[in-house]
Amino acid sequence: TSLKRRLPSWRERRLARPIGVSDSKMAWILLEGCVQQPMAPGINHAAQRLFRHAGIPLRTCDQANCCGALPFHLGRHDDARRQVEANILAWDSKISTGAPGVISAASGCASFMATYPEVVRSSPAIVPAAKRVAAAVREPAEVLLGARRWIRSIAPLADLELNLHQPCSLTHGLNRGGTVLGLLESLGVSVNVPLDGPPCCGS
Repeated sequence: TSLKRRLPSWRERRLARPIGVSDSKMAWILLEGCVQQPMAPGINHAAQRLFRHAGIPLRTCDQANCCGALPFHLGRHDDARRQVEANILAWDSKISTGAPGVISAASGCASFMATYPEVVRSSPAIVPAAKRVAAAVREPAEVLLGARRWIRSIAPLADLELNLHQPCSLTHGLNRGGTVLGLLESLGVSVNVPLDGPPCCGS
């Protein structure tokens, strides 16, 4: 079928298996994602390799593998709230014991996670934890920008030139549209961006 042809092959999924994560309480939490893992499993694998190279430890959280956006946007709000509340409790407990925050390689997930306080507003008891989690959500480039020693070790990459599409979910949902551009420029990459601002991909 058309959908089957779009899914990664068994070989692609096998090559994209995680390379191992840290068990340190101080490691960043990496959201695995319920859509990303079957559709594009290589994204988190690449993120793990990149963060390991930068000396930034990552770990996953078995109790929180889906951000909750999918059931929410399908109108299954009760299911979404249950997922979101489970995520909040799982992540907040790790953040309170040393985890710097939660990283999502999918900006659509990250922008939804930033709205958790609003999603659970009917459950006042969990709102404070939701605010802590939302404030701790990061996208990868934002964290990598802080790895100054790693940046100095590989920059400048002056022989690279890239055309950059900055997702509208990153630009407007998270208000962090300049992070990817900032990281690439700090690495010495020549970056081309649209003159009239970041366009939407249409999704």
